[in-house]
Amino acid sequence: MARRRKDDWIDIANEADLRDEVEKLAKRANQRLRQIEKSGLSESSAAYRAVERRVYDKQAGYQTSRQGNIGFSRNFAKMTRGQMVKLKKELTGFLQTSTSTVTGYKSAQERAYSTYVKKYGSSMSKAEYKRFWGSESVKTFGYTSILRVMKSTGKSFTQIEKVMNQAIRDQENTKTVLGTKNLIARVNAADKKTRKKR
Repeated sequence: MARRRKDDWIDIANEADLRDEVEKLAKRANQRLRQIEKSGLSESSAAYRAVERRVYDKQAGYQTSRQGNIGFSRNFAKMTRGQMVKLKKELTGFLQTSTSTVTGYKSAQERAYSTYVKKYGSSMSKAEYKRFWGSESVKTFGYTSILRVMKSTGKSFTQIEKVMNQAIRDQENTKTVLGTKNLIARVNAADKKTRKKR
């Protein structure tokens, strides 16, 4: 009979203990996900979005509930030991991530905002900064591109947001990737139109 290899990082005696441990971790993780949703942070929490991607990729151990909530499955009947070990590692990682809690997320946002102010000046209020990170513009074009557009045009995020949303629709309709230069040109053109109307 072949000897069973002991996993380096896990010290669980048998399958039942492993299932119990994973179930407890999944319950805690799902509670955190619900708290993130209730606080309205699901769009901007990196930990939440990572789980969301795995749910949509239909990875083992991730699910969408009957209520439409994403989360970790607590039904392990069809999972192999290897899948459970992997899920335990992912659950542990999720629970250790600072943005998996509302308090941790807010603390990370405060640190990030302070860094932003030091690096770029205080052109955004805290509320605008929070909206910036949750925006479709940042998700689609990346924050560095949007910051370049703001710096190049001298406009705030609020001032360019409408143009960026139109650029997202145009990109989806034409299936063409829009670069930073194109985005800057769009903001400048919109600014000229606004000045002509006055």
